[in-house]
Order: sequence, then C-alpha cells, then structure tokens
Amino acid sequence: MPVNLTQIRFNVQARPYDQKITGGATCNIPAGSTSCTVALTQAITNGTTGYLHSGYEVRSTTESTFFMPIWENVVWHTLGPSVTGYDYNDTTNILQVYINQPGDGSYFDTVKLSRVWLSDKSRNNADINVTGTLTGRNTATGNYTYEFNLKLIPEGSYNVQLNAQDSFNNTGSLDYKTVTVDNTPPSISISYETKPITSSVTVYGLENIRIQLADTLTKPSLTRMTLRGGPVSDAVELSWVNFGNNLYAPNYPKIFPSLNDGETYTLTVQAKDEMNNVKESAVEFSYLPNNLVRLENLKTISVSTALKTSDDTPLAVLYASQLRKKDGSIATGKQDAILTVRKDAAFGVTVNGVSAAPGESKNVQLDLGLGDSRSFPIFPSTSGVVGTSEFMLNIEELK
Repeated sequence: MPVNLTQIRFNVQARPYDQKITGGATCNIPAGSTSCTVALTQAITNGTTGYLHSGYEVRSTTESTFFMPIWENVVWHTLGPSVTGYDYNDTTNILQVYINQPGDGSYFDTVKLSRVWLSDKSRNNADINVTGTLTGRNTATGNYTYEFNLKLIPEGSYNVQLNAQDSFNNTGSLDYKTVTVDNTPPSISISYETKPITSSVTVYGLENIRIQLADTLTKPSLTRMTLRGGPVSDAVELSWVNFGNNLYAPNYPKIFPSLNDGETYTLTVQAKDEMNNVKESAVEFSYLPNNLVRLENLKTISVSTALKTSDDTPLAVLYASQLRKKDGSIATGKQDAILTVRKDAAFGVTVNGVSAAPGESKNVQLDLGLGDSRSFPIFPSTSGVVGTSEFMLNIEELK
C-alpha cells in the first residue's frame, strides 16, 4: 500500500467474429483476439476499504443473442482487527478474548476474522499450542468473542500475547500477562511428630498432626478436611490452622478416644492449586487425647440427682487430685471444661450441675480451689432410664 489501479483488462476466448464489452466500460475485441483494455483509475490506500463490483457483458457484434454477463470483483480492506480486552475465570481456567473487526461481514461476508491465537513473547512470539473457540459474533458491531481453555496448554510459563488476523491478513494484538500453566495436582504429606501416619499409629492429640502441601508451579491451598470413624462413627468437618509456608494443622474437634480395637479414625484432606488441580489424601490412625485420665465404670441409681450414702458420701463422683500446668505449677481456681456425652449414650449426664444430652457438648466450670483434691458429683440427667452412658470432660488448658 498504496496501490493505484489504472486499467481493467477483459480476457475472453477467441471467436471468428468481433466481440464487444458493454456495461460500466466499453471496448472492442477483434475476431481472433482474446482481450481488450480500458482505462480505470482507483487509488487503494491504507486506512480505506472498498469493493469494485461493476457488471459487464461480452456480446457478439453480429448476433445480438450471443452474450455472457461478467462481474468485476475487486475488494480491499486495510482496517485491521483490534484486540479490545479479555476476562479470565479462575474457576474454569477459561480466558475470553474480545476482538473488534471494522467492516465485519461487508462485501458478502468477505471481511471477517480468519484467525485468533495466543503467542509467547518470551519465545519470539511462537504460537502457543491451544485452539480458541468462537463463542460470539455480532456483525452489526464487529465484535467477536473467543475462548481459550488454559488447562489445555502444556505445562510451563508463558508471556502471553493475544492475536487476531482478518481475511485480508491485517493483524492486531494485545499483551496479556505471564501465565504459569500447571496441570499437576499438589502433593499432600500428613504426619504426626514429623513421621508419616499409618493405621498402626496412635495419635496423642490432633493438634500434633501436620499437613504439608507442595506444588512445583503454582500455589496450593487447603480446601477441605474431614474426620470420620471412632467409637461412635463420627463424621466431622474440621477447620484448620495455617502456619504459613503451606503447613497446616487441624483444629480440635470434640471426639472420643479410640479405646478399643476397630475404633480408628480416618482423616481426609483435600487441596487444590491455582489451576484448580485437586488432590485428596487420607490417613487412618487411633486417637487418644493428651493427658487422658480414664475413669472406671461408675454405677449409680437412675435418678437425676446427686445421691449420697448414709455417711454423706456421694454415690458417683469425679475426683480431681492435684493437676499441674505445662510449666509444672499446680492448677488452681476455676477451670473451663467441656462436657461431651457420646451420641449412642442411653441417657444424658450431669457433672457439677451442668447437664449434656447424648451427642451434646456443654461448657462446665470445675473449681480446683487452692490446688487441693476436689470431687464433683456425677449423675444421670434423666430419671428412670437404665443403660450405659459414656462421657468426656476436656480441659483444653489448665490455668
């Protein structure tokens, strides 16, 4: 560009008679000849578009019924496409690319996009191996939408450029950003006291479990943690603590210890990375809380009150001798505890005036006084029910 058209030539088959071109221009072709030329001036410059589409006829000069219609078809279009924007969906990994094509659909749909693709600027704009899908076209506005699934790109890092080309080889482009494509799920390592957890391991305190995530290309994150099993077949959704550097620990649920064979728990962890690759890992173990104190079976009458013997001794009590804090000092005063009754219990349990129904947890305070031995009455919360109820008192931190 620019190009100047100066003539139009008509090529025909030779005939034994003179032929004549009629229509937008006229010229004669002598018998035995195959062409004639007519002056035509047309400038084709950058920034313009046009279509020369005049009609002509080739006629015999001796027989009026001998004629053939022909058309002039000269099309040019220098108004290239422009990549106007994009949207990326983190959930589906779909990149939408928006392009505008001036004059879209013109000249019997001669003007249109012919190709939209991604290239890698860090590799001399080499094509990226992914095919876009046309999802929208509006010829009234010239707007197109193409979609690219970035999950289909081979793993690696790409400095992405968005490109479009029309049917006249005009091009347009727009820088996107550096994209890291990750098609491999993150790894999950579940350990207890820095060692892998197996079904033969007994975990003393869930707070000592660690979940380490790793991914070589994109950042992983924890999405779900569940604990199932145990003596009452619990199914618990766990929250967790994030220590940073992709290291996590479960928050403490209210679950019962594995005191008998077959009462193991299964911890299941789900994680994903920034490209939505999902990984699930599970471990089985027995569970005992730290500082577990197991009471012998207590037998009492099915009455919802604190019964005493004739010498004023409580019939069923919880004895607390001196309890020591982490620093070795004696715990004194009121302690916050949680009373939990197993969901398969025959009746609720009352400890120190606080009642919990089967499957329920209640806050209860235990006053240790000056650190001397104390006793707290225990009795059924419902009268007249015969059976067995197992309960648990949990003091998360002695004060």
